[in-house]
Amino acid sequence: MMAHIRKRGEKAKEITREAGKRAVVDHSHSWLHRFRRLLIRWDKQPEHYLAFLHFAYCFACCRVTRIGS
Repeated sequence: MMAHIRKRGEKAKEITREAGKRAVVDHSHSWLHRFRRLLIRWDKQPEHYLAFLHFAYCFACCRVTRIGS
């Protein structure tokens, strides 16, 4: 069994890649929190909640790609 000794800066590259993924997730959650209906779950039926969740994702994607503007 051979030991793996990292080169200089190898760990820093991994951290920046993970931070980029984390930023995408944080942005998508912040977009969804603009919809109060999702933030505070008023819907009793899971089908209604899921339908509005899909609507919110579509709306957020349209805003990002500037289709809706």
